Amino acid sequence: MTVGVLTKVVNTVENAVSTVPWRMDIQSFAVSLIISCLIILQETTAKRDLQLYCGACQALVDEIQYAIGEVDPLETLEMGFRIDPQGRQKVKKIPYAGSEVHLMELLDDVCSKMKDYAESTDPETKLKKYVRFNARKEGDPVELTNVSINRDISKSLEVACRNIVEEYEEEIVQTFTAKEPNLKTQICNDVAEVCSGPAEVNSEKTEL
Repeated sequence: MTVGVLTKVVNTVENAVSTVPWRMDIQSFAVSLIISCLIILQETTAKRDLQLYCGACQALVDEIQYAIGEVDPLETLEMGFRIDPQGRQKVKKIPYAGSEVHLMELLDDVCSKMKDYAESTDPETKLKKYVRFNARKEGDPVELTNVSINRDISKSLEVACRNIVEEYEEEIVQTFTAKEPNLKTQICNDVAEVCSGPAEVNSEKTEL
């Protein structure tokens, strides 16, 4: 916890103590105080690491695109009925891959994939990015240069990913179903606003 956050918490406690009604139940006061402090911590954390949130968002898009590409393009989904010119009722089918149903299913699980990501720091610029260190399947390339594999980092990515999905789920689905180009830019820069500049194209290659 940073000094700034501690200062905010201390100020909140001091203000709360100075204004608490004498007859207020001590348990209710304690609960209110804890909630106030948690809100401060949450707001500070949310504003804290945009590089982390940008990395989580771009990884999220990568994982969804990969999962869509793994589905048999001939697999379809029944979406009600339509009437043909002869008045006959026919089942309406759409491709399953990338459909709204498919995307909702993917978003339910995509953030668990963050456990396979690690932090990579450029030795010159010190800029961080988040790369896959664990291949999706045997033979897939991964990046292992200047990589720090840390459980806490993976967990932080997962939390950031879940926050993005929770807040922008509808917009993410709409962007994918609209077949928008430059999905990382559309979702991470324009929708979630956690990235700036052109989306980085990660060249995933194995270096031992």
